[in-house]
Amino acid sequence: MTHFAAQRPRFFEGQYIGADDLDAIVEYLRVTTARQNLGQHTWGIAIGLDIVSQAISDTAVEYYIQPGVAIDGYGRIIVVSRPALISPDKFVSAGSGDVDIWIRYAQRESEAVRKGFKVCSAEDQYRRVSESFAIEVGAKTSIVDRQSGVTVNQALVNDAREAIVAVNPEADLLCDASIAHQQLPVDDDNDFWLIPLGHVKWSAATNSFAPLVDPDALAQFDSGLSANTSDQVYESLLASRAKRRFIGCVGESIYAADGVIRLRERNSPFDEAQVNDSLCKQGNIHSADLKLCKGQLKPKELVWLEGHTRITGDVRLFNGRLEFKDSQGLDYIERTIEGTKTDSIKPLLMQRKDGNPKGGSDLQIMLGATDNGSNRLAIGSIAFSGKELCHMTIKQDNKVIIQDNGRMGIGTVNPDTELHSPYTVRGLAQTIIENQGTEQENQYAIYRLETYESEDGTPQWQMDLWDSEDADRNSLNFTESKLADTRLFLETGGNIGIGTTDPSEQLHIKGDKPAIFIDINADSGLHTTDVNFGSD
Repeated sequence: MTHFAAQRPRFFEGQYIGADDLDAIVEYLRVTTARQNLGQHTWGIAIGLDIVSQAISDTAVEYYIQPGVAIDGYGRIIVVSRPALISPDKFVSAGSGDVDIWIRYAQRESEAVRKGFKVCSAEDQYRRVSESFAIEVGAKTSIVDRQSGVTVNQALVNDAREAIVAVNPEADLLCDASIAHQQLPVDDDNDFWLIPLGHVKWSAATNSFAPLVDPDALAQFDSGLSANTSDQVYESLLASRAKRRFIGCVGESIYAADGVIRLRERNSPFDEAQVNDSLCKQGNIHSADLKLCKGQLKPKELVWLEGHTRITGDVRLFNGRLEFKDSQGLDYIERTIEGTKTDSIKPLLMQRKDGNPKGGSDLQIMLGATDNGSNRLAIGSIAFSGKELCHMTIKQDNKVIIQDNGRMGIGTVNPDTELHSPYTVRGLAQTIIENQGTEQENQYAIYRLETYESEDGTPQWQMDLWDSEDADRNSLNFTESKLADTRLFLETGGNIGIGTTDPSEQLHIKGDKPAIFIDINADSGLHTTDVNFGSD
């Protein structure tokens, strides 16, 4: 079976060309343009078409649709060339509150000729079709109220999002509803596709429009008399913007023409006091953004995300590092850029490093190139203040400080004194302490707190939380470099051991010297109390 996407007219010498032949040229160009619009882009607003208000009294406003361009689900271009007033006549049956505004393609025949004049027909004849737009208002909750549907495989699909499902029940929805392979409608005026532009606020009691933002609430908010947040004050305005739909790009690969892909806001703030060239130049690629390697000039990065970024899902770095640049984006080396010598910055970055001395991998955090304690990793709580998200004040209350010189402080922002000298906290997989020559069950040190380590990594003092095999944690051990050489052992239940990890009494002292004594003496140095117990 032969499938035809379109019919392209072809002419030959001596052919009689009628209106059908000329219409075929227009139809071919219209269809191919529509398929290109829907194949490379999704339907929606291309530019402009904002809803703006203008006050006409203390309580009432009028709304306009600003100039702009949109593409509907049939690939037709909708153009508003000058501000279009939204007429109150369309709101006769609308209730008070936020009323949705939509725009759609519309056309009408124009430039009529007299019946029978220079034509072989007694019917009305028109030389042109004027393409325009129409404004629709109100809630369109049903899909058939928003779209006329698409024709796929010679069948009408009411919801264009199900266009693939209609021919393959196992397929997924196309939520963008841009169907380039549809059989495009012939009579464009009868097939409608509404594009949402937002909403306006209507008062049925006064038959007039009201502003989306309450002036009284806004005045109280700006003066600080209101406890509301900016979201509450601008709630209707934010909700209106959320309803708008813009076109998107469809594709799998994006090839950077000259080594850089930029994702940035299209608009830049206008300032009549500055030259437009200067304002727009701020978003251009500059010399500082480029590098010269092996004789080739390339941007430093392939992708530029110039704004806040939202990521839903995982972020993976393959053999790369996460760098934290300064506000100027300076390099780690000195360079001359556009005739100006720039200083280097110290690296602040995170990276994965495989093949550590233990045979595993490290997550390295690099705090600059110094070791004098000036660069720090600060962990703490953050307090936010301010009523608007774009003007928030952030203050951090640091609780843990790790400096580039190895010092660490908990509860202090200046771990430079001996009180905050560095130490190591180690969580150990069960370390077995064998008790040779006894039937005592093995002991396990599961958490260890160590003080200064020597150059070879030997701990000088350590405190271990012990448990017995197949038992709950029940002992606290203070010792020096060897786990088994206990100095003080506190066992659950109250027994205390000195020189033993198995105290059998409330106080159990064990040693291998000929005499073990308890010496209680005064400052004079004379033994006022001398209790000795020994083998002899």
